[in-house]
Amino acid sequence: MYRAFNVEIADNEMDSLLRNSNQLYNNFFDMHIFHKQNIQKSLNNFLLPDNSIDVAYLEKDWFPSVDAHVFISHSHKDIELVEKFEQWLYQRFGIKCFVDSKVWGYANDLLKKIDNEYCVQQDTNYGLIYDYEKRNISTSHVHMILATALLKMIDKIDYVFFFDTQNSILKNNIQQLTSSPWIYYELLLLKYIRQKQHPKSYPSGEMSIESTDLPDFRYQVSVAEMQKLTYADLLKWQNHCYAKSWNDALSILDSYFNLNEIFKI
Repeated sequence: MYRAFNVEIADNEMDSLLRNSNQLYNNFFDMHIFHKQNIQKSLNNFLLPDNSIDVAYLEKDWFPSVDAHVFISHSHKDIELVEKFEQWLYQRFGIKCFVDSKVWGYANDLLKKIDNEYCVQQDTNYGLIYDYEKRNISTSHVHMILATALLKMIDKIDYVFFFDTQNSILKNNIQQLTSSPWIYYELLLLKYIRQKQHPKSYPSGEMSIESTDLPDFRYQVSVAEMQKLTYADLLKWQNHCYAKSWNDALSILDSYFNLNEIFKI
């Protein structure tokens, strides 16, 4: 990871960017970073001779390393806003995004497969009853695999965009808090993961289960070291960037901040 940006933009502002963008890349809806239909449907594909699960093979299949240019961290409640941003980045600059919530969804799908295969205690008229202890173990394994996959992607990708909204961070006069353990984890990675030198050149649906019986967890976070990006910044980047490739577009965005001349064009 080289640089992280703190994006503060409203839904109507994102709509305005999309309407006014000069779409140089028009095949966004044909371009999919993740191809869910290609994910293995049977857990039997990952079984070793002793009936244990080959984690390395499972991780490679369910959470593959993808050819993305930027990493987007956000609350799952902001997915519609993030998908508009993802579309804008690709259609305007050819920038491909790794959207973290899509991976969370795959983790939930994988966990359900494992639980239905190995953790069912009883099938009743009211639904499946799972073994509590087995469920705890399966969840810890899948979340560890997911955490590892996210770490690898953040370490691999140079630019990170974090969506700073009321859904992702709860702010007061003293501290900033988040209810999402994954946002907490990703922001922590940004703080401690190795920081790369300036990149020179490059080779050419979530399932959420909420329970009112559980307390809300609060993780203390900070985005103070991130460079803030507002609608005005993104609009000026769009209007004044004539780069011919995605890496040139990101370099132009980066250079404005390095020179302390943030879009004073």
